[in-house]
Amino acid sequence: YMFDINDEAQKGLDDIKESGYEVTNATIDVCANSENSRPLQMSVEQWLSNICKSKLVITDSFHACVFSILFNTPFVVWTNEERGNTRVESLLNMFDLQDRIVKSYSDFKRVKDNLFIKLNSNKISGVINNWQAKTWDFLDSVGL
Repeated sequence: YMFDINDEAQKGLDDIKESGYEVTNATIDVCANSENSRPLQMSVEQWLSNICKSKLVITDSFHACVFSILFNTPFVVWTNEERGNTRVESLLNMFDLQDRIVKSYSDFKRVKDNLFIKLNSNKISGVINNWQAKTWDFLDSVGL
C-alpha cells in the first residue's frame, strides 16, 4: 500500500517478486473490461483484511503501519520526504521498530532478509497496554 512508488521503491517491489512472492496492491483493483478502465477502491474491510493476511506489507502510509503493528504483520515503511515522516518515525520509535524504516533501495537491500520476521507481539502488547494505562490515568485526572 503505497501512495507514491518511486523508482527505488519499485526496485524493492521487483526484488520481492523475484524472490517468488506475489506482489499485489492492497488498495486498488483494476477494472479492465473497458477502454476507460479505472482503479476501483477497496472497502475498508477488504483493505484491513489484506493487511492482516499479508506475509509482508510495503508501505509509505502511516495508517498501514499502524494496522500492520496491530495485526502483527511484518512490514517495511518506505519514507516519503515530501509528505513528511514525523508521524511514522514517532510511531516506530514508540514500538522500537525503527529498523522497519527504509529511505532508499540500499536501505531496503540491507534489511530485506529480515523483512518477513514476525513482530514481537508481547512487546507490542506491552507498549499498547502502557499507553492505555497512561490514557486512563490522564482521563481520570481531568475528571472524565
